Amino acid sequence: MSSDSMSSQFVTLILIILTISYFSLYANSLYDVHAQLVKMPTVKITSPTVGEQVDILDNKTIFRGISSDNLTSNCQVTVILNNIKPYQPTKPGSPSDYSSWTVDQGAYYINMKEGQNKLTSKISCLASPTNLTKWYSVNFTGVVDSGASNNNQSVQSGQNETAAKTNQTENMVLSAKEQMRQLSIRVQADKNPVFLGDPQTFTLTVSDAVSHIPVSNAEIKGIVTLPSGKSKEFSLATNVNGQGSYTFKTGEVAEPGKTNLIFRVTSSGYDPLDVRSTSEIKDNSSTNPFEERINLFNIPLLPKGIFS
Repeated sequence: MSSDSMSSQFVTLILIILTISYFSLYANSLYDVHAQLVKMPTVKITSPTVGEQVDILDNKTIFRGISSDNLTSNCQVTVILNNIKPYQPTKPGSPSDYSSWTVDQGAYYINMKEGQNKLTSKISCLASPTNLTKWYSVNFTGVVDSGASNNNQSVQSGQNETAAKTNQTENMVLSAKEQMRQLSIRVQADKNPVFLGDPQTFTLTVSDAVSHIPVSNAEIKGIVTLPSGKSKEFSLATNVNGQGSYTFKTGEVAEPGKTNLIFRVTSSGYDPLDVRSTSEIKDNSSTNPFEERINLFNIPLLPKGIFS
């Protein structure tokens, strides 16, 4: 091979290398410009804070947070507790502005537990050329009756006379509780599962835990939480047979899945008792409508004070 030919090939190779380097630098510069133009959204939970104690029985707790959203951006903030889907919408501080947001705990206390809980917020923004999403999580501690604990700390830091009176009152309350009788509750559904558009009736039978005598005029407060996350509260009283019934009807276009029900029963002279039950909502288009759907639930006890 002649030296002229080798020189020509060498020059061609150098030109190819320089061309590749130029386009690589140009592409990287375009990427840097795009990264500067597309600003990632941000979201943060301000309440609860990391490690904060939250009363899992207080359904008036409000979760709060902030985000980078404003009136001109097209973003929305949702939250999820303990990774139990679906994500729940939040309430913006002002219409279409999630720069500050809140969400009522409401039905969430059903998913809360003693010990560590995880609350995750998500901001979703419609943007070009791609949608943008960012998450922020906080681990907090679920406790029972944290308010009572805070009250005790206040009393200890107060004057001795006030502390003595408080202790005396608490001892009287404890003495009264020791004399309270216990309730026994049985929950029965007329059918389970229930199909979209059908009514479902739950009957509670309340009796004395020792004598098994029916307890009449017992007050029953309850919350029904549908698979969609929507909740409805109700109240009723037991009859002379110690029974009280509640009926609800699912919509024909409702979301199939598990329905959670929590009942709290109170009666004069008895300790309050909380019970929980579940049922299944199914799409009747894929199920035999003539199958037997009656079930007696095994009811686990819940901590007291869920509706106080």
